[in-house]
This record gives sequence, structure tokens and C-alpha cells, in this order.
Amino acid sequence: MKLQDLPFELCRDHLLCFLDEDYLFPMRLVSKIFSDWIWCYLVEKKSKYFIHVSVDNNQLTKVVDNYLIKLKNLKCIDLFSFGEINFLLLTDVGLYEIGRLTTIEELYLDDALKCTGSFMANWILNGSQLLHSIKVMELSNVKCEYFHLFKEFNNLKTLELQSNETISDTEMNETIIELPMSLESLSINYPLTQKNIQDIVRTSPNLKEFSFLATNLDDEDVSFILSSYSKIIEKFKMFIDESLSLEGKYLSVFSDFSFPCLKKIRIYWPFTDNPKVKSLQRSLFIPTLDKLRIFFNDGESSAVIDPLLTFIIRHNKLTSLHLDFMDYPSLEIKNERLIESLNNLSLKSVSIFGGFNLENYKEILINLMTGSNLEKLKWCDKELSEENQFVFLKDSMKSLHVLKLSGSLTESTVSSSLEELRSYSLEKVYGSSIFTSCIGFLPISLKFLDIIVNSPTRNHLKNLKDLVNLTSLKIEMTETIQDFNELRLPKSLGNIGFVCGEDVKFTGLEDGLLEALLSAENLRTLSFNCCSIKDDFIKGIVPYLKERLEILKILYNEEKALTIESTYYLSQFTRCRTLLLNSYDPSITSSIFSSFEHDNPRITIIFKHPYPESRKFYPKLNYENIEQVVSYTKQRISVREMKDASLAIQRLFYYSGEKIINYSESAEIFKLFLITFTYTDSLWKRDDIDSVFQMLDQLWKSKSISFDLSYNKVLKKVLRSIESQQSLYTVANILIDLNDFSFFYDFDSLLETVGTDVEYEDCLKDLVQRLLNEFFSGNKEISHYSGNLFVNIINTIADNCPEFTYISDFIDLLTHQNPFKISKKTLEAILKKKSIFVGDTSSGLPISIPNTTEELRQMSTEDLLDYAKTNISKKDHALHLVTVKVPKTGPFNTTYVSDPFIECGYEWMVEFLPVDEDEDYGNCSIFLTLNSTINHNEETGQFDRIRIEFSIRNFDMDASSYLIYSRKFDMILSSYGLFVEKQYVEPFSTRDEEFLIFKFFIGMKQITDTPIANHQVDIESFHKGRKELSTTNYPPLIHRMASEFPISIHTIVFRLRPENVGKVCYSDQFEAFGVKFSPRFTAMDNPQNFAFDGALLVPSG
Repeated sequence: MKLQDLPFELCRDHLLCFLDEDYLFPMRLVSKIFSDWIWCYLVEKKSKYFIHVSVDNNQLTKVVDNYLIKLKNLKCIDLFSFGEINFLLLTDVGLYEIGRLTTIEELYLDDALKCTGSFMANWILNGSQLLHSIKVMELSNVKCEYFHLFKEFNNLKTLELQSNETISDTEMNETIIELPMSLESLSINYPLTQKNIQDIVRTSPNLKEFSFLATNLDDEDVSFILSSYSKIIEKFKMFIDESLSLEGKYLSVFSDFSFPCLKKIRIYWPFTDNPKVKSLQRSLFIPTLDKLRIFFNDGESSAVIDPLLTFIIRHNKLTSLHLDFMDYPSLEIKNERLIESLNNLSLKSVSIFGGFNLENYKEILINLMTGSNLEKLKWCDKELSEENQFVFLKDSMKSLHVLKLSGSLTESTVSSSLEELRSYSLEKVYGSSIFTSCIGFLPISLKFLDIIVNSPTRNHLKNLKDLVNLTSLKIEMTETIQDFNELRLPKSLGNIGFVCGEDVKFTGLEDGLLEALLSAENLRTLSFNCCSIKDDFIKGIVPYLKERLEILKILYNEEKALTIESTYYLSQFTRCRTLLLNSYDPSITSSIFSSFEHDNPRITIIFKHPYPESRKFYPKLNYENIEQVVSYTKQRISVREMKDASLAIQRLFYYSGEKIINYSESAEIFKLFLITFTYTDSLWKRDDIDSVFQMLDQLWKSKSISFDLSYNKVLKKVLRSIESQQSLYTVANILIDLNDFSFFYDFDSLLETVGTDVEYEDCLKDLVQRLLNEFFSGNKEISHYSGNLFVNIINTIADNCPEFTYISDFIDLLTHQNPFKISKKTLEAILKKKSIFVGDTSSGLPISIPNTTEELRQMSTEDLLDYAKTNISKKDHALHLVTVKVPKTGPFNTTYVSDPFIECGYEWMVEFLPVDEDEDYGNCSIFLTLNSTINHNEETGQFDRIRIEFSIRNFDMDASSYLIYSRKFDMILSSYGLFVEKQYVEPFSTRDEEFLIFKFFIGMKQITDTPIANHQVDIESFHKGRKELSTTNYPPLIHRMASEFPISIHTIVFRLRPENVGKVCYSDQFEAFGVKFSPRFTAMDNPQNFAFDGALLVPSG
């Protein structure tokens, strides 16, 4: 009978359900019947989908559109990460698309570390059905600002929140946590505060399981949690780190309340002399307790173990006991008869990590570990001696299924203490060192095994074939082994991994290895860690394993052991998901590699990211000869060898110190220091940096050094690299003297980097007062600066020195001038902060919050332009009102452009990104872009560059959506603009059925720039490669570069299929200046959007 002759229901319900997409999609190509059957099965029955680790936002959108949205029974979405790596390509923007599904009940995103929680706001905004269907959700690194959104998931039962970010107590106290009433299980490893606990108890009164981080909590807080859920709690776990404020008084809650449902608990047990706590410990009893896990402190000098033993013995129905000793406390025992009573327990699982110092220590362990019901034992005590440590386990081995030991298992250890091991029913044995010589003693029931092999023990590998039930095997090699002819694997083995120790070579080409792997007829997963796998090994296994291998992992392979040739063999696996982590050198990138990556989405390749060179190799100079060092530094700067230049200057200050300040050319040395500092700032010691900036401060105040306008950029770059508050104020004051205040746009983040020591509070006040005086005196025009600058200044002072009342007067000045008095949102933000300042002595003038937005929306374009001209300060700017349309359904992480407009003879457009995924810069961005370099006012002439002073504002003129720049546009698509919080950029209209309508005012004025030089350089002689594929009409920018620097011009070609838009692709490699390069290109869905960057490859000269 043929398969197609079987009833469809039989295939669907009893055959297809055992296969995943990797099998099913290729099977659809067999015939139309197969295709229809499989698609019908997927649509009707498929309930779980794994997002692969290589999937990015664009690809997930396509998966949702073309597949997931059609599945009627899809209940679960999980992540497939090989168990090795985190999801870094998938962000909240990708999860917006998941919100279009309707049937999902379980969402497991704990490996998606770049998803911060904003996807929930999007789902709520769009009324996603998942708010009602999701019951289980696991997330990582959700920002605290989104914690209040969980209440919208009105059927959520289980929530797990993990974070590997550092979160301050202040941030947690400001966090509003709101959970749904339906929630029954919560696990959260954020550093909860008392306020957070109160929020959780208030909003989710039905919790049956609660796991939390207790770092910031005291006994009263823990008691509050337990008492609030005493009638319904079934599982209670608390976790700690090194800083713990619990004393143990919270244990009184178990006497004050009954816990009729509590079965699993993880608690902190202090070894203490406090009589009240000891009394609570002795009386502690939870009659329903089934599983107990306790972690301990290091104990006080005279602490006793009796209360702990009493507590354990009293709970004689326990099936699981886990003791976690963070240190090795020194304890005493008063009643030794308690030890014998431990025999009365019927434990099925015992885990002991660490230990304690007590004469009866081993006797206690023996009585805990020798129960006749024991099925799982994990014993990790680094202090135990290895000889004969397992003798007392004989009596418990008959029922044991899982055994984990910290000591070494060798042939002599086993034969002397566990000679009957082979007759037992163990299924899993693992530990720190189990040698292959033990294999002959292991029971045939074994399913999981980790072993160590070296030259003396490799002959025992032949015994592995006798473990006929083995399904998972890890072999760690401590020596290089060339001969695996003795290795034979059982047919049942499905998963095998090889791990190499230091200096061990394992290429996969060793004698007998291929035959050994093929002897495992059910092999599905193959992994190699820290090995030296070669191309020929991949080539050798393909004919035999290409149809049955499901997962191949090659992790941290030896550099350059695998070449581009291996990609051909890897592509021949039909359904194998492959991970190559730090196993390819970036030198393999090329157009061939790009095609391979795009054609094989099941293969994930993550390149090595070499750490920056941190060693100091100082130039060999006579550092007492200052002229020689200065000359060398200038020469290295001229060829852009900035690290060499910086190290030379650093060494000069080390040798000469304060003598430099008296040197006749000291100003020049300090300028060289500033130019080069940021290239090796990490190699400077903080005290050395401070001393240099102190000398710079002296020179500046004595007017022995001056800076032209070009140094403003250098000083601001230095400012971002400084980690000392003292040096920060030195550079900031110099910038203010140079009339440059732009660094205040992110001054709060600068202060966060260097810290805010009280001794420098006066420096901060003085700095701000100097800045404000410029505006009070009229030297600086308030309307020439963005509202972000002033909001940032006010926030910085409010957070660091609120008693600085001088700023209140400035707020009054600010709020009565344009553009602030017509800026509703910015004005509200400023006035909210005003109340913080102590001793507010401002005039208190009444301020009316404007509400002109609706009036503006009713105006015509001409009236809007007249309104803007009245309220802008730059009256000489040509003003344009441009419109950008954004689809209401998104995507919102895509740039949308206005219609082009002409100004200063050239064509321009505005680019608007509604959602900026880089949270460091804001929530959206507005940029002015040169769309064409053809001058509409001149019939001939070649474009060189144009300098424009321009301003950008949202239609409502809010001060925080406002910016004035002077920038040089020197090529087509040159683009400059601002990043701003979304709240300050409202749409002009939402009435359109399809689009959100945004309108922006653009003011522009051309500024005279340096004349265009007439370069006489034969550029074409520098052009390498296929000139016929590109223009030879080189713009003046190239001519300028050729006259100043060595230049090499290359034509490069990228090959990109439409279905692979959004993926990285590489051109063919080329060589320039003795180094190989392979440019890298990423194209987005919108043809206007692309990213391009060069990847430096193999230094060859």
C-alpha cells in the first residue's frame, strides 16, 4: 500500500504529528497530495513554533505573514537557540508582528535579551487578541517602565521575568508594578524593594507560586509576602546574592499563620546565636511540605546545627532536600542522637552543595544519603578527599537513578567502594571527573554519561558499546589522542559531544573516529567544543549523516581550522540546524560566503570579535628630548596612527610631569594630547589623567593656550571619554569659555559616568550658573537652542543639587519666552521639576499652559507658515512645511520620507523614523537629507559641497522637537538631524484611514564655505578592478582626498536576492595598502534604507 492510499486522518493524527517543519516542508515537494496533506495538517493541528536564533525582525514579519497567521491551532511560540547563545537580532519591533496572531497561549522569550517590553505597549495600542489569550509568558530584560502593562493580560497565569542588567534601588522604587488578577505563578529576579512587594501583593492576590530576589528585602518584607498568601501559596522561593539583610525573624510567620497548601519552599537559614531566631527555628513546622531547599550564611563562631536537624527530622514526609552552603561554616552539635533520626526520612532526592566544618559531618551525610527510596543524589563538596568517599553509598545505590559527584571516579575508586555498581539501575552519572576506566563498572541502564579520556584510559572506550540504553554522551579529552579505533558507540546513542582541554588537538580526522560515529545508528546531535575540526571531517560525515543529523554545533574552534570550503559541505545537510560559534575567521567573508549564508537559513554563524589591543608598546624614543617626541607625535598623527601618537604623549607626561607646563611649546603638547587622548583613554591611569587636566586648567586660566573653533569638536569628544569629575569640569569650563554649550545635551549621562561626589557639587553649580548667566545677560538667545538642552540642565540640577535655587529664576525667564511659552509638553516637564528646588525664590509669575495644538491643526498651510515665521528667531531662514505619511499599521522601525523640495538650488527631503530601535538616542528621529547634487540654479558645474544652517521643528513648535544646526553636506544622501522622545513629536492628523500625517517646519540658509579647490590629480590611475561597472566621473570629494592622503579606488559588487533583503551580504575581497578587505552591506525592505560598513579582514603587509 502506498502512503497516499492511507486515510488522511490517519496520516494527520498518527504520522505527521511526529515530524517537525524540517521534515514536513521538504516532503511537500514530493507530490501535490503530500503538499495538500501536510499544509492541511499544519493549518489545523500545528500547535508550537520555534523562532530560530538567526531570525531578525524583517524575517519574523514574513514568517508571521506567510505562515503563522494561517495556523488555526497555534498555542505556543518558543525560541530555538541551540542552548548556547542568546537572541540578539530579534527586538521589540519584531514582536510587534506577533501581536497580530490570535491563538497564542504560551510565549517563551527568555533568550531574547534585546526585547525590552515596548512590544506590549504596541499590542495594547492595536488591541491585540493576545492580551486575552496568553496564559504563560517568560521574558528577559524587560525595562521597569513597562511593568505596569502586565495588568492588560487578563488571562495570564504564569509570568517569569529575568534580567542580567544592573538596576538601581532608585529605579526599582520608581517602578510601578501592576499584574493581572488571574496571575497564579510569578518568578522575578529583579532587585525588588518594599514598594514593589506591596504592588505585587495588591494587584495579584491569587499567587500560588512566588519566586523572587530578596537582596533588598528584610524580615518584615518577607513576612508580609508569606502572610499575604498564607492560605493559597504552594511554592515559595527566595534568592539572594552576597548582600543580604535577612536575620531570620521572618520565620515567625509560620507560627502566626497556617499554610495548608505549601509544598515547595526555598528559604534562608541563618546559623546564629540570636535566641529568638533559634527558638523560631526549633518550632518551625510546615505539615504539607514536600520539597525543601535551604541556603545558609557562613555562621557565627558558636552556632549549632541542632535546630536545622530538628527542622528536617520533623518533616518526615519530605521527598526532596537541597542544602546549599555558600561558605563552610564552623558548627557545633549538642544532641548527637539527632543524627540517627535522619534515617527515618524517606527522601527521593538529595542535593548538597558545599559543606560545613563539624566533626560529625560525614556521619550526618551518610544518614541523609542512605535511604532506601533515594532516586537522585547530587553531592558537590570540593573539600572531600577522593579516596573511599563513596563507600557508604552502597546501600542507596539500588534505587538511585541520577548520581552527580564532585570527586574523581576512577577504576580504583569504584572497585574499592562501588564494586556492585553495574547491577544497579542508574540512568545518569556525571561529575567533575569520571574516567573511562570506570565504564566497565557502570550499569547498562545508563542513559546519560559524561566521561574524561586520556591516553592511559582510551582503551576502555570500547566498553561504551555495552551501555545499550545510552542516549547522551559527552567525552572530554585532556590529552591529544590520535587513535579512536577502540571507540565503539551503542546504537541507541542520539547525542554525542566532544570537549577539548587546553593544548589538546582534535581535528575529527583521527583514526577510527568516523567509523565510531557511524556505529551510533540513531545519532541526531553532534557537538564539538574548543576543538580543531577540519574541512575534511565535515566532508567525510556528509555522505553518511546528511539525512539524519538534526543538530551540529562547532563552538570555539581553533582559528582558521575551518575554511570557506567547509561551507559547501555544510550546505549538503538536508535538515540539520548548524551553529558555528567563534569557529570561523572573518577572513572567509566574501560574495561566495554571502550566497552560502542566504541559501542556508538553518546555519547560524557567529564570528569572533577580537578584543581591542590593551597592551602598551611605547615607541622607542628619548623621552627626555621633548622636541623629538613632539616631532614623532605629529608625524604619526599625519598618517592617522593615533595609538602610536597617544602612547608617545602618554610616556612624555610620565617622564616629564609638571616640567612640561614650563616648556616653551607646552600649548602645542597639550593640543596633541587632546587630539590623541580618546584613542587610548583606557590605557591611562585615572590619577595620571587628572594631573594632565590640572596642568591644562592652569594653562587655560593663565591664557597660555588658546583653541580655534576646530578644537570644540575635539574637546567634546574628550569630554565623553573622561571618567573623573575633576577633569570633566576642567574641559566643560573651557567649552563654556569657547561659547559652546552643546555638551549639556547629554551632561546628565556624563555625570552618571564619572559619578557625583559631594566635594564637586560647587563645581557643578558654578558650571550651570556660568551657562545660565549667558542667557540672563542676553549674550545667548534662548530661542536658538533646543528645549532638550534646558530640560537636561534642569533635570541635572534637580537630581544632583536641588538646593541650587538660582535655577528657579531661570525657569521663570525660560517659560515666558519663545519657543517655550508655546510649547505645551516641554513647559509641563519644566514646571514639574520646578517644585523640587529647595527655597524657591523665583518671582512665581503665573504661567498659563498653552493649548494651541488643536488650533494649529485647523490652519491652512499658508497660515501655519505665517505662524511659524512669527515665532521663530531665525528670520533669515527660508521656511518649508513638509509632510511625512506613516502607515497606521506600521512598520514603525522604517524610515519614511517627505516629498522632495528645492532650496539653495538643490533638492532636499525629510526622513522620519517613528520608532528608533537604538534607545540610547531616543524614540524617533527627524533628519534633513540632500536628495540630489544637481544644482537647479546652474546649467553646468560640478557639486563639491554646500554648508547649510538649518532648523527642524514639529508642526506644534514644541521646544523639545527643535534643533538648529550648521552642517556641511558633501555628497548625495548626506543627512543630519535630531533624535527626540516620541512624546514631543505628535502627528498633525490621525483622521486619514491609512496614514498618520506628520508635518515639520524646516528652516534653511546657505553659509559661505571655503572655495572649491582645483585639484589636478589623475584619479583614474588609482581606480582598481572593473571600471566598466561604475562611473569614472569622480566627485570633488574624491579629488580632495587624493590630494591629501594615499588613495585606492575599487568597484565592488553585492549580490542580493529579493527574499534575502535585511540580511548581511559581502562583496568579493580586494587588497589595498597590503591589507585585504571585504565590504559588508545590509539592505532593508525600503529601497531608500540601507546600511553599509567595511569589514577589515586579513592584514597581509
